[in-house]
Amino acid sequence: MKKFRFSLQPLLEHKERLEELARKDYLEITDRLRKEEERLRVYVDIYKRLSENLDTMKKEGREVSELRFQYRYLNNIKEFIETQRKTIVELKRAVEERKTELTNAAIDRKVVEKTKEKKREEYESELKREEQKLIDEVAANGFVRRKRG
Repeated sequence: MKKFRFSLQPLLEHKERLEELARKDYLEITDRLRKEEERLRVYVDIYKRLSENLDTMKKEGREVSELRFQYRYLNNIKEFIETQRKTIVELKRAVEERKTELTNAAIDRKVVEKTKEKKREEYESELKREEQKLIDEVAANGFVRRKRG
């Protein structure tokens, strides 16, 4: 009997490629999210330090023009922080979408793999039946020859 050949092997390989692409997309988006969250932490730290510095400047009685400049800079940082938070919310949504895509791709691949395993088991079962049939035939022929001879 010829070697086992899975007729849906090209489909299985395609599903494996799709899963690998989904995994790559998921890893890229989670890495981007991590970097954006780190950027947010840095700017929040800068904002806190600038706020503390501004409070110190007020206590020292610095000129109004200096304080005004610091306030503008502080407001710019605050706006960036808000924008960054929105970006992170969007990225979290994208991460969940990619995670769902990856899960679905893995399920699709596993379905085809299960089919392959069932077909392999059927093939091996058929092979054993044919082998047993051949053994029975050889034994029966031997029995007939011994009876005749």
